[in-house]
Amino acid sequence: SDWRPRPCLTSCGAGAQGRALAAARPRRWRSGMAPSRCAQRGAQSPAATWRLREDGPGWEAVRALLARAVEEPQVLERFTGRPAPRGPEPWPGHRGSGKKERATFALEIGYRGEAFAGFQWQPGKRTVEGLLQETLGSLCAGRTCVVSVAGRTDRGVSASRNVVSFYTWDEEVDAAAAMVAVNAAAPSDLACHRAVRVPREFHATFSATQRHYLYILPLSATRAPAEAIRRELEALPGQTLDFRSLGSYLPQGKCTLCTVTRCDVAEAAMEDGTRVLVFNIQGDRFLRRMVRCLVATAVREAELSGEGSLERVLEAKDSKAAAVPAPAHGLAMTGVDYGP
Repeated sequence: SDWRPRPCLTSCGAGAQGRALAAARPRRWRSGMAPSRCAQRGAQSPAATWRLREDGPGWEAVRALLARAVEEPQVLERFTGRPAPRGPEPWPGHRGSGKKERATFALEIGYRGEAFAGFQWQPGKRTVEGLLQETLGSLCAGRTCVVSVAGRTDRGVSASRNVVSFYTWDEEVDAAAAMVAVNAAAPSDLACHRAVRVPREFHATFSATQRHYLYILPLSATRAPAEAIRRELEALPGQTLDFRSLGSYLPQGKCTLCTVTRCDVAEAAMEDGTRVLVFNIQGDRFLRRMVRCLVATAVREAELSGEGSLERVLEAKDSKAAAVPAPAHGLAMTGVDYGP
């Protein structure tokens, strides 16, 4: 018989003939879909492979500073250029109804990001939320402790002044007891700076009006000058924009509009003389990994492209247009505003 097996046209086919035919065949995808990462691998641009270094000179000093800020949040004020943000207002007192009331408490906490697998509870992992639920559970009159937070930070991200809230029906519990319990849970990794009883309707997430972040990048990690990065960021403050390009793992239908009210960068020196770039970013809300993607993309565009390139990344509304997120160990949440 003259029958012979037809050569495989896929990348896993054996033989030079099959690979040659596969290479010559036009690649097609459905309308509206981008080529796969495999299809793009052969012709990646410098922007596609660019990423900030996660180690090297300066990073140990940054880690040490953010670890110190867990118990001493004021050490970051020289980089933020402002005093501590306005926190939750204390509860005014009983309304005189005579009924048993649910007591809600707000706690201002700091934590070392590298000691946890993120804020959100995860089975079998040490997380900030999991530790708080376990610690505050004894104050919740035998009920499940429900913890709300202003900023649900990712793995490795620290906080000097994040805000959480919980409630209890135990009338004997006061703010001092909650503060003592948290401070005893994980010394040096988790600290409570302030605890107050707040109105019942207070919610750490939905009552927050502004969130403050600080990113510290060693100057040795980039060759872009602060002025070039500043030009990339200067168009953002005061505008409500679609930050879809700078979000990661966004659920379908999630709103991606955010209003950034402060976004600046300046060169500074740490106590040991390490030169760093300090990013102060403030807004009403942030998407997952948005701050780290914003920092990395602004630095990348300042190095490789030119003025106004960050705006084109936002216009793409595609996360593949952004840079790989900046290392988590350079980011800290430094405060939350409540009220006007």
